[in-house]
Amino acid sequence: PTHSRLDYDSLSSSSSPDLLIEALSQNGLVSITNLPNNFHETKRSVLSHLHSCLVDMEGIDDGAATVAMTTRLRDGTIRRSIATTPSSTLPSSLPDTTACRRFQADSAAFRASVDDATETFADRLSTELGAIMRPSVGSGSPVMTSRDGSKRYETVKEVIEGGEQLEHFHSYQSGVSSLSFEKEERRLRRDNDDYAASTIALHTDQGFFIAFTPGMIVQAGGKDMTMSDGFYIEDSQGRQSLVQFDDEDDLVFMMGDGVNQ
Repeated sequence: PTHSRLDYDSLSSSSSPDLLIEALSQNGLVSITNLPNNFHETKRSVLSHLHSCLVDMEGIDDGAATVAMTTRLRDGTIRRSIATTPSSTLPSSLPDTTACRRFQADSAAFRASVDDATETFADRLSTELGAIMRPSVGSGSPVMTSRDGSKRYETVKEVIEGGEQLEHFHSYQSGVSSLSFEKEERRLRRDNDDYAASTIALHTDQGFFIAFTPGMIVQAGGKDMTMSDGFYIEDSQGRQSLVQFDDEDDLVFMMGDGVNQ
């Protein structure tokens, strides 16, 4: 298997003290399944209306435009995004369209479920990492301090809660490749038999961890949806592999560079 899966309820179970550590040790990511509150259907509804709402937002000169951004990536793919934070609400000035009304209504429940799952994940991760780190940091010593020493973080959870938390909704639409990208792609294909064109280059997230829902391909109208592919990871040996998500994967947690700090 390309990744580990854990049932949501198992995060609150004490049956295995190293449950998360063992799951994350494979390649730094773990998929959480069976989230409560009908999360699976809520997620599909949010994703099915996201793209159409983002298109509706283009060209609007009001509050919605301040959180929406459109970028053309190097292979011609068009990425449309909404940026917010867990403590913020989506702008009330979203266009009064069917897609945006549905997206706004379902995203509230979606974000609440993700927030709850992230807190549960952070609690479990803090407990397991704390047991590993405590002998090395010493009893009574914080696991981390701020650069100026004014802030002490006694647990991993405090480190996570003390950091900046961001939320992004992304939609990717196939576009026309630029001439420079096509020229570089031809060179890479010529020099590397294993080359595969990528929309976004491999990179490590700078945060402690990132939580995301696997992407879905949405046809016009949002009715026909299939799992997307093309999500690659690279292990410590430099080997790349395609992660094969499916409908069972509700929410995926992947460790970032912050865990090394």
